[in-house]
Amino acid sequence: MPGVGAAISAAWGAFTASGVGAFLTGSIGGRLLVTVATTALMRQSVKPKDPGFSAKFTQTGADNPLAVILGTYATGGVRFAPPMSHGKAGKAKNAYATFAFVVCAAPGAQLRRIAIEGEWVELGTDPHPDYGLPVLGEYEDRAWIRYYDGSQTTADPMMLATYGDHPDYPWSADMVGAGLCLAYVTCRYDRDLFPSPEPRMLFELSGIPLYDPRRDDTAGGSGPHRWGDPSTWEASDNLVVQAYNVARGIALFNGDVWGGAYDAEDLPLATWIAAMNACDIDEGGVPRWRGGYEAPVSDKPKEVIEELLKGCGGDATEAAGQLLVRVGGPGLPVAFITDDDWLITRDQTETPFPSVTTTYNGARASYPEPESLYAPEDAPARIVPAYEAEDGGRRNLADLSYPAVPYVDQVQRLVYALVEDNRRFRRHAGTLPGAAAMLDPMDTIAWTSERYGYDAKLFEAAEISDDLRRCIARVSLLERDPGDWDVPAEAIRPVTPAGSNATPPDALDVPGFTVAGISIEDGDEVARRPAIAITWDGADLDGVSGLRWSIRDATSGALVNVGETSAVAGGEAIVAAGIMPDQTYVVQAELIAGVPTAPALPAFVTTPDTRLGLADLSDELRAQIDAAYTRHDAALEEATGTVAALRDAALAAYGPLDGVTTPLADRLGAAEGSIAAQDTSIATLQANLNSAQGDIAANGTALAEIGTRITTAEGAITSQSTTLTQLQADLTSAQGDITGNATAISGLDTRVTGAEGDLSALASSVTALQTTVGGNSAAITELQATGLDASAAVAAVETEISAEYGSLTALATATAFAEATATGLQSGYVWSLGGDNVLSLVRVDDGSAPTTTARIKGDYIRLDGDTEVMGDFAIRSGTTGARVEIQPDRISVYDESGALVVVLGNLTGV
Repeated sequence: MPGVGAAISAAWGAFTASGVGAFLTGSIGGRLLVTVATTALMRQSVKPKDPGFSAKFTQTGADNPLAVILGTYATGGVRFAPPMSHGKAGKAKNAYATFAFVVCAAPGAQLRRIAIEGEWVELGTDPHPDYGLPVLGEYEDRAWIRYYDGSQTTADPMMLATYGDHPDYPWSADMVGAGLCLAYVTCRYDRDLFPSPEPRMLFELSGIPLYDPRRDDTAGGSGPHRWGDPSTWEASDNLVVQAYNVARGIALFNGDVWGGAYDAEDLPLATWIAAMNACDIDEGGVPRWRGGYEAPVSDKPKEVIEELLKGCGGDATEAAGQLLVRVGGPGLPVAFITDDDWLITRDQTETPFPSVTTTYNGARASYPEPESLYAPEDAPARIVPAYEAEDGGRRNLADLSYPAVPYVDQVQRLVYALVEDNRRFRRHAGTLPGAAAMLDPMDTIAWTSERYGYDAKLFEAAEISDDLRRCIARVSLLERDPGDWDVPAEAIRPVTPAGSNATPPDALDVPGFTVAGISIEDGDEVARRPAIAITWDGADLDGVSGLRWSIRDATSGALVNVGETSAVAGGEAIVAAGIMPDQTYVVQAELIAGVPTAPALPAFVTTPDTRLGLADLSDELRAQIDAAYTRHDAALEEATGTVAALRDAALAAYGPLDGVTTPLADRLGAAEGSIAAQDTSIATLQANLNSAQGDIAANGTALAEIGTRITTAEGAITSQSTTLTQLQADLTSAQGDITGNATAISGLDTRVTGAEGDLSALASSVTALQTTVGGNSAAITELQATGLDASAAVAAVETEISAEYGSLTALATATAFAEATATGLQSGYVWSLGGDNVLSLVRVDDGSAPTTTARIKGDYIRLDGDTEVMGDFAIRSGTTGARVEIQPDRISVYDESGALVVVLGNLTGV
């Protein structure tokens, strides 16, 4: 099996258990698991074990042993495969990473919770179809876990489907991990949540199911448990139940047995069940002695049992091939003796006080605190001033550790009892006859002594050396008192764990953070692009590696730009990408550092109205535009002359339209007389035209003669029809010094002229409104005119709006024209403000290619709404040096030397 298959196979094959049944050794006369010749406090203070869980960090590879989880406890697990990545998130490739852990070497442990990057997290209940249960809170949609309790029979489907064809680490169907508790954690890439490539993980489990003889009705208990059927077992936090299972042996995933080879009869239920029950005594609503442990299979089971029994104040010893246990204080006495029971023929010793180095007057202890991710925490120390005074004012504290007790109150009870027990100084040794030979280590004796003043004083048999031939026993006794284990409530001090979510240090903000809208200038100091300047105080920012920012549209909230810079000391970053002119944005920024940071308060900024100019166009396109506008201007100039001629002709028909003074009746009479005369001329002309048309119908060859006749006989023919309507009102103020006038004129004029054989026609319409008060006036004039002669046809409309106030004049003009000649077509529309053409639209067709041009002239020009540019174009931020050029098929970026450094799009010719 290549790649990870080989690695996993090697790892699982290397996780073997210790040899079975070889961890308890000793002589037949007195084989001790734990020596009890000294007090428990003295034994525990000799070599305290690190109280934290054994895998402070996730271990990797087959060289690291697996562990069995007993009771409620945490583990970092052993990673049995390299991290592997897959999938896409947006545009990011390999956005998901999967981490595979073995968290227990025996089946049945259940996942309680998980910690990621130093914090306990909440798991959801709705599993992802591929990745398992989601992690909620800040890790939502960023982390998932799929857990197997060792009962699995097939490989994880996601691992098989995703990595089955991995080029380096193919996942195969035989990678099941049967009998192993496995956790597959999938994380989506997020640098803020996962600052390191391999996130720190911690798994809290309820331990493997354990056999409890108290729940086996075939062993004198009550319940369904059966030693031969692990499916009937349950997880247990009872430390003696855990020790019992280790002593009998725990079956691992590969069929090996880790633990002692003790049969059921070698673990007398009388002592073991009594110890189990002592652990379950209610203590404030919880069992008195409870715990959990991560037991590496590389550890000797003897050492594990020691740690478990430490957590309940227990001891164990082996006598006559049986393993005996006791929890807490001394048991009931099994023998009562007096001074007369000692053999006076054998020496008898007394040690009323131990040495100074073994006289402890207090203790301190550490333990794994769950809220601190099972890291070692110090329980409140037990300091007794009275004992220090007895010891001459010298403080001598024992250092203890309880890796199997993640409960601070229980640790304080243990420390209290052990300090009190350690102050029982008396030691006796001597030889007792007869029944004493039947004593076991840890048995309790009641001694009444006139010599020492004892009245049924309790002693514990610490060591026993039997002489079976003489039926005597050499016994070493330790002073004990069950009252030492009655811990008063006031001895338990409340403790608030630091916790994994302790208050972090003050976050580092962005000092002196400001933003401003600026324009980027070219080498000629011409503003070319809008931009945002982000500034901050870059001095003394030790340990800060960069600054990142985000820019959003202030109205829509759309993300416009994100970026970062490592030039923190410079204190400035200029952002132009995606920035539009005359737009308001919201800018946020945050430092990048190995310490907690906080984003700066959002800052609003409006960019200057800096837009694209002629310099942004390519030379070729600029030449084409210049040529087009040359034709535009020529056509416009010609049209302007034509429209002026039409205007002059119309005014000649009506006279000046402002300041009309001729009485309306006179003007109308003159007009009517003129119209009558014109009607006669029109009738004559019409008769001649009809005659000419008849002749043409009779003989087409007579057309030249008709023209000659008209030219010779009639010389010039002119026909005109004019109508004029005028309304006028005059007003003089009471003082007589202010005169007001309002005039409305509407006129229509038509003319047909024939000269030298050519006919020309002109029609015009004029509407004029004007008001005048004093020296101020307002006027609206609209001229409509059409003209036709032998060379061209033209039509035009012109509207002029003006207002004069004192020396100030406001003027707006709109002109539309169309002209057709033998050489081409021209049409256009011109808007003029204050005499300047601000918008002109012209179309010219000279027979080659029609060209439409538009020219906008203004100090500021803005396009609102969606804007689309079609056709060829080129936009340049400069012509030399560092610049950006945008063309329809590519974007080019040049450095300060003018060298092309980046091209996006069409690479042809690059």
